[in-house]
Amino acid sequence: MKLSIACYTNDPACRVVASLNPLRAVADEIVIAVDSRVDPALLGDYAAAADRVIRFEFNGANRCKAWLHAQCAGDWVLLLDGDELVSSELLDHLPELIASRDVLQYQLPRRWLYPDAQHWLNELPWWPDYQNRLVRNDGTLWFPGTKHTGAAIAFPCRYLEWPMYHLNFLALSLDERIAKAIRYEAEDPGRTAPGGGPFNEAYYLPERHARLEPVRVGARDQEAIDEVLSARAARSRANYSARLADSAEIDRYYNGRVPNSDAYRAAITLIERDHHMFPGELRHIHVRVANLGSERWPAGAQQKPLIRAAYHWMRDDRRVYLYEGIRSPLPCRLDPGCSTVVPVLVQAPEEPGDFVLEVDLVHELVRWFECQVRIEMRVAA
Repeated sequence: MKLSIACYTNDPACRVVASLNPLRAVADEIVIAVDSRVDPALLGDYAAAADRVIRFEFNGANRCKAWLHAQCAGDWVLLLDGDELVSSELLDHLPELIASRDVLQYQLPRRWLYPDAQHWLNELPWWPDYQNRLVRNDGTLWFPGTKHTGAAIAFPCRYLEWPMYHLNFLALSLDERIAKAIRYEAEDPGRTAPGGGPFNEAYYLPERHARLEPVRVGARDQEAIDEVLSARAARSRANYSARLADSAEIDRYYNGRVPNSDAYRAAITLIERDHHMFPGELRHIHVRVANLGSERWPAGAQQKPLIRAAYHWMRDDRRVYLYEGIRSPLPCRLDPGCSTVVPVLVQAPEEPGDFVLEVDLVHELVRWFECQVRIEMRVAA
């Protein structure tokens, strides 16, 4: 199994390099995505720790994670922010974790360092702050794309006790953290933190909300933390350039995107030749669906855009008998230019007779594709 390290950041390159360097011994690739607020002249500084450096257009929202994971070639991806580092125990166990064949994801606890580099907050809401960060890079991986969310949980998963460390409180001043809490509250208002209190204020202002004595960092982890915090400029790659992924590219992977009008093109072909059902029968009708549009269509019942297979029942004289049929999710992701067989769950009319079954695709709450295949169906006992 191969491991990719993915880091998205605008943090100082020296600190990012110092936090990622220990992972070089276990990683097959390290990909750093630097947001567009960073001076392009500094990209070579990040390249000291990376196999690839990519720039991405910063849009103020947490929507680039799906795009970043798609840039990774490993069977597993470990995602780190630029102000995080893994503990010595987690580093030691990474090879055996990605060798496991009976788990899809690992939830990692995160320790927030405060009030200094020698202590961490062992109380709500900062502990245990589980993050879905070590994930299998396969068809089960997807991202809701909303504020303060990571990869959607895929089972089986395991919750580990080997932590990573968060340097946020050491990297930002009190005024900067107050501004961050206000900004995040505006983007994601009204949430309550674990244990109570306003979500963003509670997390970013421990001066107001911490009640228990912080816990001392272990000696081995302390050495790694000190090395990161004291890091100086790394050897830079001169004249380093990296392509810029713009918002349009990132949003092709974003779960909350709005498809363009060219997305609603498809071809549906019936692959069954025996066209009869008994009254009230519930069974699958199998069709081949080809994506002729410009957007990838996700699998399952949760990912957006909510593209489903569905149907209308018409009488043979073209009068509508039932317009809103049962919805069936796509069984796999369907990229532009690809096709797959889709089992469409169909409920037959309760009364016998000659009907027309129209199988179509629908973007829930938006529109039908109007690419339906018409099947003359005899409903008889």
